[in-house]
Amino acid sequence: MYKLDPDSKKFTSTIQNYNFVNTFKIQESTLGEITTDLRLYQCILYIYLEGKIAQKIPIDQNFIIKSENISSYAIDISYIQNEEISDLKIFAHTLDEFLEWKQALQVSRRPIAQSLGNCKICSVRFHLFRKRYYCKSCGNAMCSNCCMYRARLSAYGYRKKQDVCIECVKLLRLPGKVAHGSLFFHRPAIENKSFF
Repeated sequence: MYKLDPDSKKFTSTIQNYNFVNTFKIQESTLGEITTDLRLYQCILYIYLEGKIAQKIPIDQNFIIKSENISSYAIDISYIQNEEISDLKIFAHTLDEFLEWKQALQVSRRPIAQSLGNCKICSVRFHLFRKRYYCKSCGNAMCSNCCMYRARLSAYGYRKKQDVCIECVKLLRLPGKVAHGSLFFHRPAIENKSFF
């Protein structure tokens, strides 16, 4: 599983469908500091108390890894549940557990690619000579004009620059989202070439 390219669709699918289960010390706003079992499966984080599910936390766009401390193996998480912002801190036992869960949580946040017949932004129709791009930030299908940027999306566990649509670039450039505006790179212009 870990020999796959972390930027590939197969790696994303494998991680999102893998059943991660570990016993961790956690610190949560409603539960306090306890030692419990955590399970990560199909983009949902389950917190168990006495063998029963105490809480289900969906891993979506509202689920954010706020900080990580590699020296104490702690992952600080913020999420929205029942219209309230909650915090959760996970303390791993080993460096391997810390890295594995951090990567699994990041990859679980990746949006599922939405295969549409038209570009989500400009509605131009895809065909044999018009390639479909997928924005790695929102998952929507786009044409080359609407998905012409590339960005480092480390919050989703990507190692290389990924395709990002113009709508997501606007959101990512908001204050506090990214540290530097030069993270975005323009895709080289695609020339119209005759195939005949």
